[in-house]
Amino acid sequence: MTSTQEACAALIAQGQKINAIKRWRTDTGCSLKEAKSIVEHFEETGTWITPTDLPQEVTASTSTDTMVTNDSKPKMSTIEIQTECATLVHSGEKISAIKLWRQQMNCSLKEAKAIIEHFEDTGSWSTEIIPQESPPRSEQRKSQKSYNLVWWLLASGITVYQLIQWFE
Repeated sequence: MTSTQEACAALIAQGQKINAIKRWRTDTGCSLKEAKSIVEHFEETGTWITPTDLPQEVTASTSTDTMVTNDSKPKMSTIEIQTECATLVHSGEKISAIKLWRQQMNCSLKEAKAIIEHFEDTGSWSTEIIPQESPPRSEQRKSQKSYNLVWWLLASGITVYQLIQWFE
């Protein structure tokens, strides 16, 4: 058993199927569909298979789906990636552009989306885009509660002041 198979088997035993699929995909460079099928086959049968053992409909995927590689070097040059993504964006296929950028540049979905949206907004490419982090929902709720409390106190204070003035 390879180290990838051992690691994925341990993750499956811990009930972490999604992490096992991610690990398989990262280590082998296969598509999400293939990784899912392989991990599920192991989960059901206890034996590992290779992508060549999968049914044809699992391995037949879009051309960009198989572009994920284990190394960080893109299969296309940066200029080619930018040109292809620009074409996709201009033809209304933003999601395909994000997917292509993510797979070719080996970055996260959030980073790829930020870069494609920056291009869409400005017409220029920048790989130095840092996606804006939104505060966690719990922080947003705390902020809203504080805001409501301030308004309540302010309104109460005005009412008390008016009562004092009225009774004088």
